[in-house]
Amino acid sequence: RKADADEVYLYDDYLRADFDRQVNDWRDKTLLAFNPNEVVTLTINKLKEKETIVLTKDTQGNWQLEEPISSLAENSPTEKLLTTLGNLKAADFADEEKELKDSGIDDPTYQITVRLKDNRNKTLVVGNKKEREQYYAKSNEKKYLFLLDRNTVENLVPKVKDLQKAKTKPEEKKPISS
Repeated sequence: RKADADEVYLYDDYLRADFDRQVNDWRDKTLLAFNPNEVVTLTINKLKEKETIVLTKDTQGNWQLEEPISSLAENSPTEKLLTTLGNLKAADFADEEKELKDSGIDDPTYQITVRLKDNRNKTLVVGNKKEREQYYAKSNEKKYLFLLDRNTVENLVPKVKDLQKAKTKPEEKKPISS
């Protein structure tokens, strides 16, 4: 029943799972939120590997690799990455009191930054790997320390060759038989 009403409602289905949750199940696990179409620059720093990937969007809406090589980029994998990043949800929260020291956030493994059309930056920092195939993560928008699944992190830090546009070979001319 509603708190200020006398009427009681009967619901004929199982509701316990909707209300019987742990504290973290009620908390917002959003690390980053932005419109992927507003991104003009994507920078992926693989700090432990000492590699930086920079992609920029040109005036026609195509992605260009600027670093570590200068090349056209495949739009599809870049846009897929930005869609994931633009609505990034954590798997769970880390216990900052116990885990902050081991998180590696101060000496991160990866740092991913997007610059939007209005010049705002959104940054995700990924620290050390934790047991259970998760990484510690933090964004510049949230004060909490989160956990991301290994697969999510791997999808956010692609190899350059997976982003580079494949070069098409010119068709060979076949002799015309008479």
